[in-house]
Amino acid sequence: MAEQKEPSQNPPNFQSTIIGLKTVLSIHSKVRVLIIDYSLGAAVIGSIPPFPWLLELKLIALIILNGKMIRDIGAEWRYLKGQNVVTIIFSILGFLGALGTMLMSYIIIYALGLFFIPIITSWATSASYLMFTLTVGRITDLYYLNAQRIHEQSLRRAWHQLPLSKEHQK
Repeated sequence: MAEQKEPSQNPPNFQSTIIGLKTVLSIHSKVRVLIIDYSLGAAVIGSIPPFPWLLELKLIALIILNGKMIRDIGAEWRYLKGQNVVTIIFSILGFLGALGTMLMSYIIIYALGLFFIPIITSWATSASYLMFTLTVGRITDLYYLNAQRIHEQSLRRAWHQLPLSKEHQK
């Protein structure tokens, strides 16, 4: 008798490939909305007027907000594991880049306020918090997205099984 493969060893068929891609895309779109919501919250935190010791409290609130966002993004992706070393290294570098985008957005908006439009100087902190949270959210989303593995041969097989129009069959 011929041995049958276990169901887990069989490559996915066309329908399961499409369902998997739709699932990944729907989670990704939910996470994008989540990132925007948290970024706007960070901008609101940044728009609080400066008082003594308030900068430290705003930074603590920003750290807590980003920590909660990272946790919520991980929950959407169900804390997928399987990231390779390169993904982990680039995620760490991405968090350093988030600090860079925060600093650069603060400097750019503050400079615009000093030299051209004085009213926007007060928006510099808000914009920098927004940029930091956007960048951290995007990095976290990509970290979990890179844990998804697509079986290349089954995707190629599914592509060849697609019903093409008569124009594409020529």
